[in-house]
Amino acid sequence: MSSAPIQIPAAAAEVETPSPFEVGQRPVPLGATMPRTSVDTKSSWTKNELIDQIEQLNKKLEQEKINHKESMKFLQNQREELQQELNKLHLETEKILQEKQDQFYSLSRKTTQTIDIRMETMRKFNEMKKVVLEDRKEQEKQRQLAAEARAATTLQTWWRSCMIRRRLGAYQKSKDKKVKKKKGNEEKGKKKAGDQKKGKKK
Repeated sequence: MSSAPIQIPAAAAEVETPSPFEVGQRPVPLGATMPRTSVDTKSSWTKNELIDQIEQLNKKLEQEKINHKESMKFLQNQREELQQELNKLHLETEKILQEKQDQFYSLSRKTTQTIDIRMETMRKFNEMKKVVLEDRKEQEKQRQLAAEARAATTLQTWWRSCMIRRRLGAYQKSKDKKVKKKKGNEEKGKKKAGDQKKGKKK
């Protein structure tokens, strides 16, 4: 903001001079020059001092204006730098938050996928466990059946041998038939041999 230089007021510039017709003084003839009095000298000094002070104040004011302008420029630059730094920090903060949010979403998806995979694995494990248990039961059942079959076969073999040794049941009849057949063959053989002897004698 510019301001006009300080002007000397008209009242201050005018210094009252003594009248030539004051009491106790002689009148001065026309055309004669009045001698400079101490009042005139003092007034002149006061006027010069005021002018010097005004000039000094104007210089100080101009310097203050320059300083103020430089200060405003410095503050404006500082404000712009701080605003740029603030904007930069704001963008970096948003970027970091976005990255963290993306990481969180990615981790959540991976966690969900891991849970799904684990559940699917547990389901398959339970199914395989069930199949293995059923297979073991079936194998145990087959083993028991095979053991029972072997035991039954062994028992039947032992019983058959007992029946044969003791000639019990069906084995006794076949034995008698074999004995009778053997006896019949022997008798036939004897009879045939006797007939042959008789034929030779004749």
